[in-house]
Amino acid sequence: MSSEGPVTALQEEIRRAGARADRLHARTAMLGMAVMVLAALVAFGLGGIPALEGAGAIGLVGLGVGFVLVVNGRRAAALYREMKRDAFYARLLRLSPAERAAILLPLRSEGSDGTRAMVERLVRGLKLPTELAPAEPRPGAEPAPAEPPTAPREG
Repeated sequence: MSSEGPVTALQEEIRRAGARADRLHARTAMLGMAVMVLAALVAFGLGGIPALEGAGAIGLVGLGVGFVLVVNGRRAAALYREMKRDAFYARLLRLSPAERAAILLPLRSEGSDGTRAMVERLVRGLKLPTELAPAEPRPGAEPAPAEPPTAPREG
């Protein structure tokens, strides 16, 4: 898997998985908020009508369900990321450390929040360096001398 194609393909899979986790979180939270709004309308709108007092109780239960959806949206996304991260971890273990770094390190600063969170855990789990190693200097090439420090002016 040393060619550029499989590396790029795995990077794209990781990006897509992170984006899906973000969408799952957003959709679950939006669904929860919609349920809460609808439940509040039912509870407060119909609850005041004497013949429909049961609708008010159902609306209050709906508020609780909506709240649970909003709160657990993040947890659902984290569980999805964990499941995908485990699958990626198994695939990455078959690669050399250099290939792992080539796949994961560029993803640390791009993509969605879900992608970055997943990549950070993979980097720590695989014990990769936090940055790409600098290139070795060419033989015969000397580094440029540093500029001498300038004294601060008084005045």
